[in-house]
Amino acid sequence: MNEFISSSKNKSPRSRRVWPKVLAVVLILVAVALGLFIYSLFDAAKTLMSLPAEAFNPIASHLMPSYEQVIFQPSGSDLQLNGWFFQANKDVPFRGNIIFIHQVRSNKLEFGLESAKLFNYFLEKGFNVLAFDQRHCGQSQGDASGYGYAEYRDVQAAMATCYRLSGRKNFILYGVGSGVTTSLLAWEDLPEAPSAEDLAEAKDPESILSREDVKGFILDTPAASAYDYIRLDISDHSFLQRNFYRRYIPDIVRISSSGPDRVNLIPLLGHIEVPIMITRNLPDTVLNQATTDTFITECVRLKSESSYVVEIPEAGHLQGFVLDQEKYLNDLGDFLDLYFSAASGPEA
Repeated sequence: MNEFISSSKNKSPRSRRVWPKVLAVVLILVAVALGLFIYSLFDAAKTLMSLPAEAFNPIASHLMPSYEQVIFQPSGSDLQLNGWFFQANKDVPFRGNIIFIHQVRSNKLEFGLESAKLFNYFLEKGFNVLAFDQRHCGQSQGDASGYGYAEYRDVQAAMATCYRLSGRKNFILYGVGSGVTTSLLAWEDLPEAPSAEDLAEAKDPESILSREDVKGFILDTPAASAYDYIRLDISDHSFLQRNFYRRYIPDIVRISSSGPDRVNLIPLLGHIEVPIMITRNLPDTVLNQATTDTFITECVRLKSESSYVVEIPEAGHLQGFVLDQEKYLNDLGDFLDLYFSAASGPEA
């Protein structure tokens, strides 16, 4: 009996020395696995942001209304962005500047060759149009897309360029798909009004942009969350993709783009005092209809007197204009005439 007790006591210290080593090995393996998982998330996000954009059709340039090609740079960047500035028909009163903001990996011809009809419609109604390729798209430079979290700076640069060319402000931001995020983030980042200090230091005080210069929005297929557009490009076939990639990659995209913390777009509606037109396909064959329904419901609730909602009763995604141009343009014209008529709209 005494020998058994003695033997057990002799083994106990060795056992206590083994367990810390086993625990250390387990912790190392967990740390390595976690590191590999985090690496896979960032690598997947990088791949997503670097997906090639749609090829730009150079033939389209010959089918557009007369335009001036412009090259400009977003603030704090040396990227060169390519755009086309279309001047409104001089025989009609000026009514505003349309900044056309395409979806991720598209280009300034969001609707292909049919874009010419849309641009010409605006020109004949008295609106200038600046359509441009965001970074990593079309004819512009850049090696990654930020789903609006980097591109909002591109929109602000486009606004400044449009002012330089026309000498007018009164901007209407026209966002399509993820361009909705881009347009709203561009507005949110602007100061509410030019500061006295900026006005005093500026060589051209009139060139300083603020929220006051944005007179309206046209939002084609908005979503309640900016992340909804990112998740459209993340597969959900595997457990890892459904439960981790779709959860964390949108955050990585935002952080990698040095974008603002904004995710939920709906709170912005309570601060936007200018008219908003919303259009979409119904049903939408790609985007979860609930997210657009939520955006529309809140927009109408918060802006009952200055929200204008129209739907194209054709199945599709961002194809309202292409599928039913007559209805799309008629609805667009009604919105513009209601809020931007020569008599009652913003002054030139």
